[in-house]
Amino acid sequence: MPAVSLFVFLDTNCPGWRNCPVDLVNLRLRQLGRRTVTFSHRGGSISGGVVQLLDCNPHDALFFYENAWISVATYFYVRYGESVTSLNWIAFVKIVPNLEEYSDEPMLYPLDFLQIY
Repeated sequence: MPAVSLFVFLDTNCPGWRNCPVDLVNLRLRQLGRRTVTFSHRGGSISGGVVQLLDCNPHDALFFYENAWISVATYFYVRYGESVTSLNWIAFVKIVPNLEEYSDEPMLYPLDFLQIY
């Protein structure tokens, strides 16, 4: 199966996901199981993770980078020269390598930059 954007994957496998509570979409994604996710912004992939959404705006979610607090959207621009285009969408994706084990520090990505198998 070829890789598709995360938006296409969600539209196909989670009908109406944009209007559903994020917890409901995450339950559906867990049911769909582990996937391989590739990154359009930097190459590389993660195999065997479960995609989960977070109800968070990429312009408001901050983390500490090079001695300053910056937003995820700012980081993607500074680090990769990529603008987050889905300004009105309020979700990130965290890759859960182990279904039973959640990390306090998930890897967060704006939806724009993920493709899924």
